[in-house]
Amino acid sequence: MSAFKLEKQTSISTVIAQIVKQLRMYGVEYLRSGGDRSKIDPDFQGQEYVAKALNITKAAYSKIENGDVAITVYHLGQLCAGYEIEWRELMAYVDERIKELEDDGIFVINAKIALRLDHLRWKEKIEEKTEANFNKMIRELKKNKTYNLHSEKEIEAIKLDCKNMAKSELNKKYDLGEAISMQSLGMA
Repeated sequence: MSAFKLEKQTSISTVIAQIVKQLRMYGVEYLRSGGDRSKIDPDFQGQEYVAKALNITKAAYSKIENGDVAITVYHLGQLCAGYEIEWRELMAYVDERIKELEDDGIFVINAKIALRLDHLRWKEKIEEKTEANFNKMIRELKKNKTYNLHSEKEIEAIKLDCKNMAKSELNKKYDLGEAISMQSLGMA
């Protein structure tokens, strides 16, 4: 029996969430340039600052950026006004990002998707967990004064181990079969 392979998909809410995060972290010119790193605004705002401007909690804003909840049209309009970007310009960037994703074989759908089935959110979750595991391991090596004994190749191997550990931990926490069942029942 061949392995079961899921179609790569993400939701439009996730795409917008990523763009909202990029807007906060890198600024309008970064978006306008199509992601040119030389256009990054070095004075990016923290989540707390933006949340306060939107009159919501930092936790609520964090959930928006993580794609856990969809941003309201009202708050999206407030962000556009605050960053002095036209609504249509932001939506054009969303359309451009959707086209890029679809060109890469990731289908963007207009529905709520469970974390485990949302390709972009799942990939980001693995990267976050990998980074946390890696930082913990490096702190341990430095605490034990053994970090300098490792070559770059060994450090890269540690990072790969951390990624495999992250995948394993997250796969246990977010069961794929359960996610598929919940999605098919409309309970995502």
